[in-house]
Amino acid sequence: MSPDDVELLEYLLLFYELSGQYICGEEAVEIAEKILKHDAANGAALDIVRRNRNG
Repeated sequence: MSPDDVELLEYLLLFYELSGQYICGEEAVEIAEKILKHDAANGAALDIVRRNRNG
């Protein structure tokens, strides 16, 4: 399993979206930025970055 596996990274982002927020916003942004390095148009990653950068 590669740490740069986009599908795995997308799966990890789900833990931010769950009601308990099992990962913090800062960690979600780090994961989203890794995804965006491989897929600059990834909607889920872009949404996480936008929401956490704008407060």
